[in-house]
Amino acid sequence: MRTILNLLLTLSMASLTLLPDPSQGARVLMVTLGGTKSHKIPFLELGRALTRRGHSVTMMSAFPPDEAQIPAQPSASTAGEARERRHRLYSSVPAHDSDVYGNATGLPAVIAAVPWVPKSEGFLKPPPPPSTDHAAGSLVEIAPPGFVQFVREFTDWDLLGRRINGWHMAQLPEALQYAYESCRSFLGDPVTRRFIRDPNQSFDLVIADGAFPDCIVGFAHRYRVPFMYINTVGFHVTMLARSGGPVPYAVTPFFSQPYTEEMTFPQRVVNTFLHFSINTMQVAFADMALQGIVREAYGSDVPNIVEQLKNVSFILQNGHASVSYARPYLPLVAEVACIHCKPAKPLPKDLEDFISQGPEGFVYFSMGSSVKAANMSPSLKALFVEAFARLAPIRVLWKWEDVSTDGLPANVKVSRWLPQQDILGHPKIRAFVTHGGLLSMFETVYHGVPVVTMPVFCDHDSNAAKAEMDGYAIKLELRELTTDKLFGAIQRIMFEPEFRDNVLHRSLILRDQPETPLDRAVYWTEYIIRHGGASHLQSPVRNFSIMQAYGVDVMAFFLLISMVFLAALSAAVWFTLPILIAKLRISKRVPTTAVPSVRQLAKRKVH
Repeated sequence: MRTILNLLLTLSMASLTLLPDPSQGARVLMVTLGGTKSHKIPFLELGRALTRRGHSVTMMSAFPPDEAQIPAQPSASTAGEARERRHRLYSSVPAHDSDVYGNATGLPAVIAAVPWVPKSEGFLKPPPPPSTDHAAGSLVEIAPPGFVQFVREFTDWDLLGRRINGWHMAQLPEALQYAYESCRSFLGDPVTRRFIRDPNQSFDLVIADGAFPDCIVGFAHRYRVPFMYINTVGFHVTMLARSGGPVPYAVTPFFSQPYTEEMTFPQRVVNTFLHFSINTMQVAFADMALQGIVREAYGSDVPNIVEQLKNVSFILQNGHASVSYARPYLPLVAEVACIHCKPAKPLPKDLEDFISQGPEGFVYFSMGSSVKAANMSPSLKALFVEAFARLAPIRVLWKWEDVSTDGLPANVKVSRWLPQQDILGHPKIRAFVTHGGLLSMFETVYHGVPVVTMPVFCDHDSNAAKAEMDGYAIKLELRELTTDKLFGAIQRIMFEPEFRDNVLHRSLILRDQPETPLDRAVYWTEYIIRHGGASHLQSPVRNFSIMQAYGVDVMAFFLLISMVFLAALSAAVWFTLPILIAKLRISKRVPTTAVPSVRQLAKRKVH
């Protein structure tokens, strides 16, 4: 009998292995409404990895694909599928929108699957290679023209000038304006509308940007599929709180403030106020400003946005204890900081030749993709040029949109674009001068390069404060910047060994992981697809109010009970004390029988 049962069990297990895995060959929709290209990079890395595992990925953003990313010869099956999807979606895109996509056809470029290249050389414990039992998928990028144009116009700002003049770009009115206008321009774009209404479209998973998910989660309702986030702004924890995750305000700096987890009491007061008020305001903003736009685009049956956000299946958090902070997370959160990091490749010949001419190494200067250095004032440019000239014979590579060499010293080379990770991984680099963007800070730790930061807006201040606290950065304020301060900071970073030691220590911690962040992200993405969501990972706290989640209602109850007890005690004392006092007064007025003394007794005996 036992033999028969074992045989049946073996057959049943074998039959399970023959069932198709729903996570193989899935269709994934990725959408980011982020206004800077740094929002797209984590999505692109995950999307490429998913295609290598046989999934088909469609990615929507405000940033068209670069020509350099397009393979020369995509596979026939991938190209055929892409042509069919492009024809269906873009058969009537106006010709004047062709430049939006970076090609002559006006259609989104297809990034076909490429052969698997291990990404784990830079981590201490390489994971097993992915399965190759199924064909590679495809990655299609869609950049709705109206949305692209809105982001280009909205972000055409002089961030450096505004920071120097005392303006802070994380101001609430501008943040709300971007959230509203980006939602309206994205969902109102004809390309997006056709995509939503296409009856032939179907997906198995939606991945939204945790920075702006309100107008994206409608896709999950449209296709009746689970959704997850890539929380691109690591210190922006609103969506973590919305999912029911604990966010201790006392040690969680608000993402736009120059605080660390070691805050003073006044800082904790401001920090708590910002977290609480922004959380409350976002709920009201979604209900009053965005809900109508969402229902107009997806249909009147779309649930309340706030209620939808609570049902996120998983969050890929752009953080790690080595570069952000140690945090209590729910099981539906996995840290994937440095998901895009990779070992350096050899530099182009012109850059290598320039660097080799400086035997004492070089400094790399970049203000990222969001800060347009070409908009800087002539005085600020002269300040940088003078400081870099004083560094000679040390070379300086400068990412700058204005490639004119007028007035540049011989030790400085400028370029519109530079391979940042290949530069940071070069053995002769001495220091990195940057704005403090999150991805740049991850890369500088990964490659072990100390940094001088000059925060400009958004999360730059909190990123720079954390790096300075960890001992591998010097933070400078643009409003107070001088040639001597910049030159002195770079000199300290290069020649004081503790900065290099601290960043190498952080780099070792970041790399010491059981698998790469990219492999971790792929695993959890396929996990959500396999199980059709992950309600078992969700916390009931997501349905609580802030008062309930942090026990404020319970504390208020105990406070009320204490107050009632004290009030009752006070009332009892108030009413009984006069009675006691009156009794004492009465007892003093009643005459008492005098006790005779010894002398009096003696006199009585004599008489």
